[in-house]
Amino acid sequence: MSHIYKVHIDLSGSVDEIQDLGVPEFVADDAWLLVRANDPDDACAEAALEMYTAVKTTKRSTRYQEAAEIIKSKMRILSIIKLV
Repeated sequence: MSHIYKVHIDLSGSVDEIQDLGVPEFVADDAWLLVRANDPDDACAEAALEMYTAVKTTKRSTRYQEAAEIIKSKMRILSIIKLV
């Protein structure tokens, strides 16, 4: 049975590099995502994939592809809250 989780992601480690790339939409210290998953581990994986995919598919330019890879490598899960 799947549940809804609120996942807090730390993006502070990628802010400077993302800013230097000129990708202003994703310059933030953190993000909160709602994901549907079977357990907290799946929720973390789903949130990380969702964040990566959001950046990568915003535009097809090389800058956004690079930004997605930077975020993927530097994001950290701070907390997970089971809502339902």
